[in-house]
Amino acid sequence: LNELIADFVKRQNGKVAILPTEGRPNTDELVAWATQEWNHSLCDLYLCWSAEIQKRLPETLHSVVTGCNRFDFYAAPLNELVPEKEQICAIHGLNPDKPIYTVASSFPQAKFATRSQQFNIQDWKDLGITKIKGREDPLAFAQKEVEYLGWFKQLLFYMMIEYPEAQFVIKPHPAEDIKPWRTWCGVTGATLFLNEPIYPLLKISSKHIARQGCVTLPEAWRAGVDTLQVCFDNLPSGAANDAMQYGVIVRPAWEFEPCTGPEAAKPYLNKWFGVTGNSIQQTADELWKLAESTGDVTSPTTEEWGAFHQAVMKHDKYHRTPHEDING
Repeated sequence: LNELIADFVKRQNGKVAILPTEGRPNTDELVAWATQEWNHSLCDLYLCWSAEIQKRLPETLHSVVTGCNRFDFYAAPLNELVPEKEQICAIHGLNPDKPIYTVASSFPQAKFATRSQQFNIQDWKDLGITKIKGREDPLAFAQKEVEYLGWFKQLLFYMMIEYPEAQFVIKPHPAEDIKPWRTWCGVTGATLFLNEPIYPLLKISSKHIARQGCVTLPEAWRAGVDTLQVCFDNLPSGAANDAMQYGVIVRPAWEFEPCTGPEAAKPYLNKWFGVTGNSIQQTADELWKLAESTGDVTSPTTEEWGAFHQAVMKHDKYHRTPHEDING
């Protein structure tokens, strides 16, 4: 459907730019899928987080390295838009003078173990995700995510017992099921952090906890926050494994492995995130140049409009009734 939409945009004198929400895939296999396994002729501009990703794109594809947009909020002038720690704590009923352990939960696939299974199976097939090693079976993958999520919660509960003076703040992934976390926070007394971006969360953080591969880990290093990186298995080579030399690592056997602090992660951030502090402005400049460019187009036929409508309606059928949104 994405390719169909892009084709219709281009054929009506529009332009197609790709600005990845996840511009640092965790493994080399995922990088190959994100950079190679799609129709490059439909893209007019690919905005890369880093030169590491740009070099893996076809040379025929117009691409520009801009850095990771959201990292701009950890440098002037955009960091001034993030409220002060005391203000954030007051909103959420937290004590700014006590340790605050922030948690980014990142298990969006777990919900498909019990619902919308056929949609997810077909979606992965359509996107070509089932061709990636370790992701051949969407249902088995979702069931494994449920197992990992359960162990993740056990670790958090263990830490709450070990560090009774600490306050725990949980921010679920935007595509994650919220209801189980509401219940868990109600039982444990942890604070649920839903309606704000990641910047205020890291502003109040004494230590940040997330699973291996979660972008909030290097984001915490960018913000100068120590991390606890939860590892469930050995991922193939790539960005997530590169990150295992930073922060503290914990494994399911309750093995804690101290590594380096956030300051040592600068080479990693430069490699995968192209940290510039001016990413948003660079992105805006490139989009403006693209919007001013022109080219010859062939408008869609009536039959093609009909096929496009049917494809959109088919996709809509799977999403008509949401089970849970970010507000529950």
